[in-house]
Amino acid sequence: MIIEDDIFLNTDDFAEEVELIKNNSSRQIVCNFNEEGTTVNIGENQVITTNPFCDIKKSEAADINQGDIIKRNNINYYINYVIDSGDGFARLILSREQT
Repeated sequence: MIIEDDIFLNTDDFAEEVELIKNNSSRQIVCNFNEEGTTVNIGENQVITTNPFCDIKKSEAADINQGDIIKRNNINYYINYVIDSGDGFARLILSREQT
């Protein structure tokens, strides 16, 4: 049986591996990275953001916090928010500057 997130996070198609840096340790995670930004629901508010973001499996997001780093193509992106998408994914809202 094919699971939707297995297709969405397949590194042969849409996704890529990036490095998650947390507390001076790191691990690889698979994400769908978007440099352009999007509309995000935060609580009851809807915000349009131009910040890059990446979507990961919700299970990968359990220990990710604001200030952790995603390293992609030797560029550090700081995690501003971790948002549960409600569909088995989590969206990491990123910035190039530490907040």
